[in-house]
Order: sequence, then structure tokens, then C-alpha cells
Amino acid sequence: MSPLLHDLLPMVADRLEWALNAPTTPDDPRGLARLARALAGIATALALHAMSPDVAPEAFGLVDPDMLPFTPLERKVRQLRTDHAALLAETEELRRLVGRAARPATRGGVPGRTGDVAALYRRVDAFLGALRRHQEDEEGLDRRTEATGRGKRA
Repeated sequence: MSPLLHDLLPMVADRLEWALNAPTTPDDPRGLARLARALAGIATALALHAMSPDVAPEAFGLVDPDMLPFTPLERKVRQLRTDHAALLAETEELRRLVGRAARPATRGGVPGRTGDVAALYRRVDAFLGALRRHQEDEEGLDRRTEATGRGKRA
């Protein structure tokens, strides 16, 4: 994988972690803006990551997405591809929720902020954990394919 693409997802995950842990009150507009920017970076990085044939070339290049998964490697690659779609969908949902939470109250007493902002931060934190586990799974897949010799190009 190219260094830029390889490093992009961990870098934006670190930025999301920073946005979550920056000292602020949960409903501070600046904190929510940091969170929104970090999630936008995650969305971009995940889209590039999922589309890239270089994600884990030693494994992903060996698996035809139109075939049934018969080997553990094929099942794992299929699961990682499913994870990409789920992580992208969750990112977009979180972006929508953060945007809604960041809206100021409107005139007429209809609040722009709905729900518990602290719960939103917990949900983003849980998402970050899922993203980190996904990264570890992909790194483990690279190590397993190297150890078994699968994916070696002649």
C-alpha cells in the first residue's frame, strides 16, 4: 500500500481521538465543530481506504468478491469489506447527528439540539474503537498472509 494511503486512516483516527479528548464541555460549539471536521476526515479516508486495491494487496488481491468464501482468508477479507461499508454508514450517521447537535436553538422554542450530546460523544468513542479494531484486523491479515506465503508475487 502506498505510504500516503496507508497512513491516512490512522492519522484521521488519531485526529478523531484528539477531538473527542480535547478539553471542552460536551455541547461547546467549538468542540462539536472539531468533531465534525474529524468525522469529515474519517469519511474521506474510509472511502479511499475501501476503494483502494492496495488496502491489503496480499489478501484482497487473492479474493474474488463474486465467489463464495471457502477459505478462512476469503471469509476474513469478505468480513473486512463488509466492515468498510458499515464503518462508512456509521460515519455518515455520526456526521448527521453532530451537525444536528451543533445547530443553535431556533426561534419559536424549537430546539436545534436534540438528544443527549454526551451520549453522542460516547457513540463517537465507540465508533472510534470499532475503527481501531478494524485497523488491527487488517494489520493482522497482512501478517498472516506474509507468514503463510500467500499473496507473494513472482
